[in-house]
Amino acid sequence: MRNLNTWSMKNLVPKSSSWAEITIRDTFPNAPALRGSLGAALEDANIKLHSHFVNRNFYDATTEALNDGICAGTYCVMVHDVPDEPLSYIPVPVDELYILLDKTKSKIDSVFRRHQMTGRMLMRKSSWKLPSELQDQAKTSPVKKFTILERVIPNEDTGKFDYRVTYGSRCKIINQAELEMNPFIVARWSTITGSPWGNSPARTALPDIRSVNQMVKDSLVFLAFAANGMWQGKNASMGDLAQIRDLIQPGGVIGYESEPFQPLEFPGRPELNFTSIDRIRQQINAHMVAPQMPSSDRIQYAKAETIQYLKEQWETLIGEPALKIEREFLKPIAEQTCARLFRRGELRVVDAAQLKSLGISSQVQSLSMLFQVDTNAALTRLLKQAEAQAGLQTIMQLSQNFGPQSVGTEIDTQKALREIAPALGVPARWMRDPQQADQLRQQLTQQMAQVAQSATQSGQAQGDPHGGSVDIQSLLTAFQGMQGQNPGNSGQQ
Repeated sequence: MRNLNTWSMKNLVPKSSSWAEITIRDTFPNAPALRGSLGAALEDANIKLHSHFVNRNFYDATTEALNDGICAGTYCVMVHDVPDEPLSYIPVPVDELYILLDKTKSKIDSVFRRHQMTGRMLMRKSSWKLPSELQDQAKTSPVKKFTILERVIPNEDTGKFDYRVTYGSRCKIINQAELEMNPFIVARWSTITGSPWGNSPARTALPDIRSVNQMVKDSLVFLAFAANGMWQGKNASMGDLAQIRDLIQPGGVIGYESEPFQPLEFPGRPELNFTSIDRIRQQINAHMVAPQMPSSDRIQYAKAETIQYLKEQWETLIGEPALKIEREFLKPIAEQTCARLFRRGELRVVDAAQLKSLGISSQVQSLSMLFQVDTNAALTRLLKQAEAQAGLQTIMQLSQNFGPQSVGTEIDTQKALREIAPALGVPARWMRDPQQADQLRQQLTQQMAQVAQSATQSGQAQGDPHGGSVDIQSLLTAFQGMQGQNPGNSGQQ
């Protein structure tokens, strides 16, 4: 179970690089140009987002919750968002939950959490309206535990969530609010048809685990008899069979008249028991995906193809739960974290004036129209890098076959440069704004035109056949120089 949890964390949420990144939604109008103009702001926001996940308790909470998923099949993390406190994550034990499934959407619809809180914890909830008798009990007995019921139900009319907290058997309301997001992120390892609860590897392996436990118990009894032995002898005072039966235990002595003690031989073939234990343990390991497999925690030193292969192998071993973890848990928690950090002002990509110019508001639902969160960012980044390398190599081959001028005429080198540079690792903050780049290009074109005019007048005309665009030969020369220094040529990219 520990290996399965470790693999899942390393493959899905590596600490060494950003696993979730904010980007412009593909369906938004003029998305490519907007990505270029907001590139530096997006990069800065993604650095802060990665730092938030690393420095907060996200990894601790996710590891604990994922253990519940591997054991029980269902796991939950609550996003704790309270004013004047840092955004944090609370793993919720599955035995505190009751959930309802929206069968039309195949997702968890309503969440109920029944748990206990001490009087001191209740007094710290300043937003909760505690009854006077509950306040008195909490003050006089700060360590006494009180039963609390929290429930979150979607409101179809408003599109938000009704949150309510009740106390005691009569369910007295002590807090209620209308939330934009459900703070409980509930996910399942694998689904069971018609049930809101999930299935787990441990539950699948449970019959084999019970068989092994019983066989190990029997083997320990045999080993105890084999080590201590059991003896027999004649003794007229010990003829009672019930008494003899009580003496049949490791180290027991059975007496018979006038004959020395003799050891008893044990029938059966206990070695078959040990062989069966090894075989069943292999079946348990198969259920728990226990065979060792190289992880991808140092992805910045591996090829994109290698990362893709490792991830595919991991997904093949785990199967459908690998996609379910990403779809039901990682993507919702990443999107909710970004939305809450936007609302808190800890993440900022565009200001209110820019949002207004784009025709959207600063509400969470409106921001989701502009931004999307990629929860497979590490692999996506490496695949884009491999695609950029392949594109440049193709341009080099075309240039050798048809000449730089022909290739430069057919290929928009400006567009290629703006897409290739970020994919190869050039920070967005180093890139010029597209409007500034256009102005510089126009100035360069004017200067070259003046030089060409002067050269024509002197009989040595030299012009730019591409009208001021980036020279394809310069682009290829720069790429060749980069390949000479790139460790990817020695087997690593």
